[in-house]
Amino acid sequence: SLLLLYPNQRAIDNRIRAGETMRLPQKSWPLEASDPPGVENFIAIVSAHRRDFSALRPVADGWFQRLGIDGGPLQAAVKGSALGGVATCDGTDCDRYGVARFSITIAR
Repeated sequence: SLLLLYPNQRAIDNRIRAGETMRLPQKSWPLEASDPPGVENFIAIVSAHRRDFSALRPVADGWFQRLGIDGGPLQAAVKGSALGGVATCDGTDCDRYGVARFSITIAR
């Protein structure tokens, strides 16, 4: 399953300015690993413009949003990668973004 962790209901403004350090999760919203134990994968996306993930049919799940990846042609719904969302910009050069992937291993 996919969860959109940030922005969330506790941290709506997700702007990061040049040179600014951001630590996640923030103290105002706890993030606990879920069962079963094993590898949890994360993707961090940085973009000059907000990203729209409505093609992934987000549904509220606590403070976060669960993104639907089961069934349906996700790739056909958006230009580029469905997991990257769509830039909310009217310009012609607004769909640039960077992605970093990392994993943690949950042991109980």
